[in-house]
Amino acid sequence: MRPPHPWLYGLGVAPAARRHGIGRLLTAAAETQARLHGFPATSLDVDRDAVGLVAFYQRLGYERVGPHEHHWQTVDPATGRVTARGTSSTWIMRHTFPAPADEAHPTSGPEPEPEATGARPQDRRRAPPAPPT
Repeated sequence: MRPPHPWLYGLGVAPAARRHGIGRLLTAAAETQARLHGFPATSLDVDRDAVGLVAFYQRLGYERVGPHEHHWQTVDPATGRVTARGTSSTWIMRHTFPAPADEAHPTSGPEPEPEATGARPQDRRRAPPAPPT
């Protein structure tokens, strides 16, 4: 089963390289890949106290979906041993892409109710196009 949309995880720009458009370009590249693969949105999470970063993603079209307690751990790749773990209070943020012009006015009728497809109401989006055969 395919997830409803990709999650941008671990995106960051070195402090000395910030404010030069790199974060915007990285985010745009990830969104382009998501669109090319037929996904309707991308999501990410941001520490709740990172007010400037929340504002940055809002300028890129992301909206706060809700709070989240993010459980994380760091694993040493050489040994596989967990070296640190913790919890961060974050905001889940989502950018839902606008429908392409040719999909703005569907002619195939209404979407089925979520119960008929097994989708949750919050996941209800326009189905991605079928991959070319």
